Amino acid sequence: MIKDKRKVINLVILIIIILLFFVFIILPLLNEIREGSESFIFEKKRFTELNIKTEKLRNFQDIYQERQININRLNQLLIEPINPINFIKFLEEQADNSQLLREIDPIPRGREEDDYSYLNFRLKLEGSFPNFLKFFERLESGPYLVNILNLNIRRLEEEELTEQISALISIRVYAK
Repeated sequence: MIKDKRKVINLVILIIIILLFFVFIILPLLNEIREGSESFIFEKKRFTELNIKTEKLRNFQDIYQERQININRLNQLLIEPINPINFIKFLEEQADNSQLLREIDPIPRGREEDDYSYLNFRLKLEGSFPNFLKFFERLESGPYLVNILNLNIRRLEEEELTEQISALISIRVYAK
């Protein structure tokens, strides 16, 4: 009987040791493994999201560079509304190159018709009709965004043989 009691006591001690081993060693290790795997999954998701954001940023930079070229081109088409001197010089040069007498006057703005910023000008030109066509070609192919609002052409009576004309043109130039 003593041997049986001893076996039972040894068995109980062994079970207690196994339980203590399980509670103090195995369960903490399992908890650490679970926490480590959760942390790993979280970091993996974060890394994936970061890779996606990085790829989107690269795509945005590529698109921005492509569009920046177009934005620069568009800005070159628009004049400075505060200081349109370069545009006026352009008009004067084109009129002089086309051998036209010129008068350029800015027109004060009336009420706003659309959402775009613009300046209006009135041009009074005198010269031959072919030179007048050259001026229009140069204005059309020039570096500015110009819209012709009104065009009045009449033949000068005093110089019938040379077919001189006088033109009154209202133009709108879009600004930044």
